[in-house]
Amino acid sequence: MSDSIESKEGLAAIYCQRINSWRTLIDRTREHEELKLISAEYFHRLILTRILTAGVKNLFFESGSSIAILAWMFRKFIESHREIESFPERLSIETNNILACLEFELFSSLPVTLYPPGPPEDKYGATFGTLQEMLPLPPPTKTGPKIFFPEDRMAPIRKHFRDRFSTEGVIFMSASGLELSPDSGSLGLHVGSYPNMLFKRILLESGCPTVMFLDQSKIEKNAFIEGTCYPVCDKTFPWSKVCTDLPFALAIGANNRLLLAPVLKQLTEMGLTSHKIDRKGEEFGMVLANEKFDKRFPEHCRYKK
Repeated sequence: MSDSIESKEGLAAIYCQRINSWRTLIDRTREHEELKLISAEYFHRLILTRILTAGVKNLFFESGSSIAILAWMFRKFIESHREIESFPERLSIETNNILACLEFELFSSLPVTLYPPGPPEDKYGATFGTLQEMLPLPPPTKTGPKIFFPEDRMAPIRKHFRDRFSTEGVIFMSASGLELSPDSGSLGLHVGSYPNMLFKRILLESGCPTVMFLDQSKIEKNAFIEGTCYPVCDKTFPWSKVCTDLPFALAIGANNRLLLAPVLKQLTEMGLTSHKIDRKGEEFGMVLANEKFDKRFPEHCRYKK
């Protein structure tokens, strides 16, 4: 018995040490936490019921602190509806977000799979499968190396998402920032690592229904920095294509609508013409969607707490 206890204590120590290695991810969940909670909460209020009543069976929770918070809130939503809905029986979850995986595995009855498989990387606790094995590629500059897209590694992952999520699924994802300056040569989403950029590119190229979670801080002051950031979109797959060609929505949490007014106008002009907005005091949450998203998830009702 004592050997068993000691082994469990040793295993617990290993797990604690491993979780502590994801310090960047854990710290990020606290950074602008209020705004991330707002975007997740108002997404649940505004359009989650539309998604769950439209035949969705498969959900993907991508890496990132915003999505970790979303997973926690989604798990609570499912629990509160357990007696009146059959969500746990018909939903299945995939994630490459280690915190989201632990949330569902330890505290939920929903089936969850870590995809792509493989150990999570040390900084953000994300799994990228064979993409993680790629040699590190420095962030691109105007005079430096261009982004290399390893199609032999990307194609199987892209096919997985198309097969599983294009008709009966939805992808929840986030990014480090959204560059909207018309003068920028890197319009659209950007992130801080090469494997993460490749994975986000795969998700968007799959054409599956997608909700992108961005709090106000990621739009207002998070411009693309050459030589530091990796652009998810480029001339061969532009941000305008994301806004118009796939069922796409943005869930935004904010506390200063006046500052975001020009951004909202620009996103509307790009094709995100459907707006759902709710307020509580100074905070407000909104979901901006394009025509294809609204067609895929027609408005029947909305969740009211």
